[in-house]
Amino acid sequence: MVQQLPRFPVPHPATMYRPSCMVPPPPPTTSTKLADLQLHLDAHPVRTYVYIYIYIYIYIYIYIYMCVCVCVCVCMYICICKCCIMHYFSYIYIYIINVRTVVQSKESIDAAIGDVLVKPWLPLPLGLKPPSMDSVISELHKQGIPKVPPSSG
Repeated sequence: MVQQLPRFPVPHPATMYRPSCMVPPPPPTTSTKLADLQLHLDAHPVRTYVYIYIYIYIYIYIYIYMCVCVCVCVCMYICICKCCIMHYFSYIYIYIINVRTVVQSKESIDAAIGDVLVKPWLPLPLGLKPPSMDSVISELHKQGIPKVPPSSG
């Protein structure tokens, strides 16, 4: 009898149950990564917006805080400098006023005494009399002027 060959080759039993070789999938491309990221953002849109708002809020808060600090420092510097300058000028101003007052008071005392004692008096109404030298000096003492220059009479 002639031996017949099988129509299809029969595999060996050991190769029949061996797992086939798995080919790893290709690495994700950039567009796939962006699509996955978009899907991730779409999956949690509220959380993403909350994070964005928190970052913006913190940024604005820090910016405003820095602006306020700078403004406060500048204002304090201006106020301190202005106070020092005004304090310095106030001493100069007081000195000038005192010198002017001393000069004016001496001149005004001379003028007052001259007006009272040197000028001829017109008759006063209601029987009033012109002031005497003693009354003029006492009035000047009441106003805080201790020394009276001698009259030029």
